[in-house]
Formats: sequence, structure tokens, C-alpha cells
Amino acid sequence: MRLFMRRSLENADVIVTVSDWSAARIGRAYPDAAGKVTVIPNAVDHDMAVISEDLASPAAGPYVLTVGHLEPRKNLGTLIGAFARVAPSWPGRLIIVGKDLGELPRLRRLAAGLGISDRVDFAGMLPDREVSALYRWAEVLVVPSLYEGFGMTLLEGFAHSRPVLASGIPPHVEVAGEAAAWFDPFVDGAEEQLATELIELLGDEDRRSSLAAAGARRMLRFDWNESAAQLRDLYLRMSRGESI
Repeated sequence: MRLFMRRSLENADVIVTVSDWSAARIGRAYPDAAGKVTVIPNAVDHDMAVISEDLASPAAGPYVLTVGHLEPRKNLGTLIGAFARVAPSWPGRLIIVGKDLGELPRLRRLAAGLGISDRVDFAGMLPDREVSALYRWAEVLVVPSLYEGFGMTLLEGFAHSRPVLASGIPPHVEVAGEAAAWFDPFVDGAEEQLATELIELLGDEDRRSSLAAAGARRMLRFDWNESAAQLRDLYLRMSRGESI
């Protein structure tokens, strides 16, 4: 990053990034490049829910789902700690999907220390169809990340008509707006706050349904065809020598 990023940004005619938040970060870190930044958002396949409609539940009972690689920025320790507070009053499981990037031993020890090893499933990497089934039947999708450039996992939850509970970091809020439930991952009581929100959601079917419907509407703002068209138009303007 130190060797190449500044030079790459200086040489670039245009810098494309996926969120207003990441554009602002680029501008703060590299002020000379700020005027060249264009935001073209990521999107999601709107047919995900249709594809998953006929998939059976992959679990024997209810579960909370999180999807993301096992690494510190995903904040999975806070989620496991929060789930330990939820487990005594709710019979389901926590399923964690994602590749281990070094965190799995620590997270297993944490779950064991909290007495919930038998209630936390580390599923690892799975084929898309199996992940889609897990999304489809989850009671709640939780996205507890400390840092992201975009809220892709939230959109995938929306596409499967799932209620989403997420950390209130700027990229997540930018993507989801009012269509998700939030907790603050940086306060001292983050674990307790997440547990409280999760217990409330799991006990309120109407609220889960309302969030799922709001998410399905919000998802429609993010369309791959529109993002592709924006990128195509950007290239065409550049090729004609127009100002960007």
C-alpha cells in the first residue's frame, strides 16, 4: 500500500469505488486524488430468493446466521458472546459460514468457555446453493463487522427476504438505511446491546417480517445492470476525453 497506492492513484484518470464512505476515506488519505473518485455501488442478484424457494432447511431447528470469513474485523467474538446471553432463553443455534483466516481456534475456545460449544456451528466454506439455503431459513441474519467497504452481506440477506441485524458502521447504514436493526460495535456494552436487539427480534415475528419486507424493497436500489451501465458510461466518457 505504501509503495504503490499513492502512485497508482496519481496515475489513474478515474478512481472507482463502491460506497460514499470509501470515497470519503480515499479523499482523506489521498487529498490529491479526491477529485477523481467516482462511486459505482456493488449490487446483488435479485433472483436469489426465487432460487432458494425450493431449498429445504439445512438445520433441524431454528438458527441465527452470520456469513463472513473468520478474521478479527468480522467481530465474531462479540457475536458469540452475545449469543451466549441469548441461548438460555432461545432454543436455536448460531451458524457461522466462512473461511477460517486464523480466528477459528480462538472462537472455538470462546464458545467452549461460555458453555455454548454445542450451540455454535462453524460451517466453513460452502457451495453457493448451501449458503443460499442457510440464508433462506435463518431466523435473523447478523452482520457484526467492525470494518467493511460495502454492506454486501446485508444485501444478500435482503435478497433472501431475511431480517438483518447489523453493526451500525457507515457502509452498512449507507446500504441498508432503515431496513435493518442496528447495534453499536464500538461501545463498551456492545455485546449486551447486540444480545438485547437479537432477543427482541427473535421474540417479535411481526418486526422480523417488517424488516424483511423493508430489506426486499431496499435491495431494489442496488442493481448489477445499473452499476454496469454506470461503469460503461464512465469508460465511454473517458474514451471521448470528456471531463469526469
